Amino acid sequence: VLAILLLMILVAGFNMVSGLLIMLFRHTGTIGTLKALGMDNRRIAMVFLRVASGVVLKGMAIGGGAALLFALVQSATHFLRLNPENYFVSFVPVAVNLPQILLICAIAYGAIMLLLLLPSIFISRVDPSETVRVK
Repeated sequence: VLAILLLMILVAGFNMVSGLLIMLFRHTGTIGTLKALGMDNRRIAMVFLRVASGVVLKGMAIGGGAALLFALVQSATHFLRLNPENYFVSFVPVAVNLPQILLICAIAYGAIMLLLLLPSIFISRVDPSETVRVK
């Protein structure tokens, strides 16, 4: 189970890193303008990390809410049935442990945010004189 969770966190982190890189490449001109106006790399990176953090939290809330709803419906109605000839139980048992769920979400959030620090290296390489041009 731990290997599956780590793999899921790694895939989610990779997707978020690629999404943040695309966002950074789209806003290269904005980054150059902010640098030309005197904003330092760290503060610019924090702006993009806040946006990415919002996306991560929104996705975790929607996914966690859907999973919790699914688990509660399964525990109340037993709509996922198993063949009693092959299994010891006739339905899929579900146990909701809120502290474990919150711990997993916190670890996943922390790992993804650490991975999102990698694209912020790109911000330090943006040259304001190259990106801010009079058209």
